[in-house]
Formats: sequence, C-alpha cells, structure tokens
Amino acid sequence: EIAGVDIRPAQGPAYRLEANAGGGFSLAPPHDKRPLVAALAPTVAAEALTRLAPIDVARAMDVAIGAPMAEHITHTRSGVFIVARSWRKDERGWITISAATIDDATPDAVTQANAINMKAAPWAFALTELDWGGFSTPLAAIAD
Repeated sequence: EIAGVDIRPAQGPAYRLEANAGGGFSLAPPHDKRPLVAALAPTVAAEALTRLAPIDVARAMDVAIGAPMAEHITHTRSGVFIVARSWRKDERGWITISAATIDDATPDAVTQANAINMKAAPWAFALTELDWGGFSTPLAAIAD
C-alpha cells in the first residue's frame, strides 16, 4: 500500500524513497545513484509507520510545541498522506500522526484519512529510541 515516503530528518538533507515494483524501496532522484549502506536500509526507513509500537500516549497539544524535529510522510497508493512528526519532550521521543489526501482522492481514501485523524490526531505517541529514530533516519544512514 505504500507508494513512497518523504523524510525530512533532524540531521542532513531531506530525501524521498519510492516503492520498487518487486517490493522494497529505493532512493529517488537526486540521491538514487548513491551507493546504499545496506540493501534493506531504504525499506527499513520507508516502513517505519508499519512498525509503530507506542510505549506511552499523551495529548498532542502537550507534546507538539514549536517546530517538529523531523517529518516522515507516507504516501499510499490510494492517495492518502500519513504525516508523522517527531518531537522531544521529557527526554523521550514522541510522534504525532495526521492524514490528508490528494485533491482527486477517492471517497474511500478520504474516509481512510478521516478515520486516521479521528483516532490519532489528538494524541502523541512515545516510542523507544530505536523506533523514534526510524521516523528520522538521516540520508547518511541509508547511502554513502
């Protein structure tokens, strides 16, 4: 279901990962010619949302203050954009999640985005340091 992911990490340049026809992900231009650190590195970063396993929850308005440290935007094949923004509070890594659709989205895509927003948008989710870092993987961790 994931067509691509845009990542704006806390450190280094923003980049895009695109789904491959045979499964997995690869770097999109202009970074597509860079050698990978590991063959699965783009896929691990692209699929961070699929491994979401919060260890705590709080009201988003209590955590999401100021600018986020990073953004991880998952684009689905159906036209839904799921935006995970990374925050630090009380020495923990947190993410907030919201969803939107493309302009000509199907009614099903709009329904899906609305359902995500109803359930997730009011909340911030604390993650382990490893999981939180997955939403802000720097380009240098994927490619040389």
